Amino acid sequence: MPSKQSDSTPGEKLLALYTLLILRGEKEISLTELTKALECSKQTVLRLLTQLEASGYGKLAEPIVKGREHFYRLLQTHDPYLALGAKELAQLTLCRKMLMHILPKGVADLFGEESKTEDKKGSEEIGLVYSKGYIDYGPHQEHYALLIRCIQENLVCQLTYRRALPDVKRTFYFAPKRVIVFRESISFLGWEISETDPVAKIYDNPLTLLLQRCLDVQLTKRSSEQIVVEPTENQNLARPFGFMTGDIFTVKVQFFSHAVAYVYDRQWSNKQKTTVHDDGSLTLEFDAQSAAEVISWLLAFGDKAYVLEPEWLREAVLKEHRAAARAYTKAKKMEQQAKDSQEAKDIDE
Repeated sequence: MPSKQSDSTPGEKLLALYTLLILRGEKEISLTELTKALECSKQTVLRLLTQLEASGYGKLAEPIVKGREHFYRLLQTHDPYLALGAKELAQLTLCRKMLMHILPKGVADLFGEESKTEDKKGSEEIGLVYSKGYIDYGPHQEHYALLIRCIQENLVCQLTYRRALPDVKRTFYFAPKRVIVFRESISFLGWEISETDPVAKIYDNPLTLLLQRCLDVQLTKRSSEQIVVEPTENQNLARPFGFMTGDIFTVKVQFFSHAVAYVYDRQWSNKQKTTVHDDGSLTLEFDAQSAAEVISWLLAFGDKAYVLEPEWLREAVLKEHRAAARAYTKAKKMEQQAKDSQEAKDIDE
């Protein structure tokens, strides 16, 4: 009689089998893979498969035979408490993996998953992700957990926030309602709340606070259940350009050289129009809601972007370019003066 390969009970093995089939989704898994994963014989796996169907928790597709190997797939589930089917769960798992690759260093730990784990069989790295200045969220795990708890339990917290450096900070009551991942940073959207009951918004517009600037988070027993986030449409493109909310305005910009293909490949707003011209330039017209973000975005293109409309935006971008030119000219002049002074000192010596 062969030695026992696993100390798991039959019930635990059945649960493990069910989980494996769900997470595999529409992709078949071989009998050999199942025996290795469950650490039991092929006969035991076949008995568990029969038991799985008989239990009413799932129906298996007809096994696929390739040579001497049999492959199995969960066709559908019947668990009344399972809101997602095999296909949806597989897609959700894939999305989670993609999200963990996109987020900056340390964020995986905040989501309850080790940032560096040893690859398991069947899980392969399929790409590399690079970041321009990542944020290490390791020191902020406790604050993240408390803010998430506030969202889940509709609680108000007392929060100390660093508004600027070196040490400009403020303490106030905050009701977080959403966690937002945007451009490799984690933010919490919510409202500043009155210090005394009843709980009420101080301002109509919400705040968006960066996690790394939260210096202290203290939970209170006050409920924020009456503070409700208005439902929106598709979060991806249901809004104009800009993370910060504001009055909507229309922007028209002409792009040149290598910026043309970069701009053309992307969707910048839910309402936009791109026109490629015979000279190779491109005009982008789109809705925006944050002037500061549009200006910052345009400055990154340098002389490869020219604002056509509105005029006030063109003047604002021009002002920033002129200020940058003056700063460089001043710095260069100071460097030259220091060099001349050093040369004069060397001659005197």
